[in-house]
Amino acid sequence: MAISTAIPKLGMTMKDAKVVEWKFPEGEWVEVNQVVLIIETAKVTYEVEAMASGFLHILAAPETVLPVGESAGLLAETEEELRQLQAERPASVAAGSERPKVAAAAAAEAEAASQRPPGRVKISPAAKKMAETHGLDFSRITGSGPGGRIVKEDVEKALAAREAAPAPLAEAPAGEVIDGKRVKESMQDPTKNRLTS
Repeated sequence: MAISTAIPKLGMTMKDAKVVEWKFPEGEWVEVNQVVLIIETAKVTYEVEAMASGFLHILAAPETVLPVGESAGLLAETEEELRQLQAERPASVAAGSERPKVAAAAAAEAEAASQRPPGRVKISPAAKKMAETHGLDFSRITGSGPGGRIVKEDVEKALAAREAAPAPLAEAPAGEVIDGKRVKESMQDPTKNRLTS
């Protein structure tokens, strides 16, 4: 079974990290405890060691920002398992001549993700929890993560867009909506509610 190379939590307030550099190319054998990945947070650059020996399958390209716990790469036990992972979860970066092929595969995966039924949406656990907490239909969100995966930032953007959108008039009960707040009584006649001294 493939072992994940995930973004570790380096501090109480850490939410995500940027992939800076892979120390091995796609498909190369990595020994346990070897430094396989360099990540960067707001405060520090950190070396991530391999949790097991295996053939490296890269999921996140350099400059990709991933939430804590998200898998940046996988270590396959055998070459057969590596080929299976490459078919199921296309890499977002590879060395040399493989780069165009990988980019095309990632684009195809992203397009397929956009056409999947709601039950098959690729979404990170953190993003899914956030969407469910706010009652957001994540099947309508376009993912910006590897292979079209929905990440936390995509949910945050969707929430911001929802907040910015005006309330639909058809659903509004009697009264006006002013600056996002519902007013119980419309004050069309300026003398109607004028206070007398």
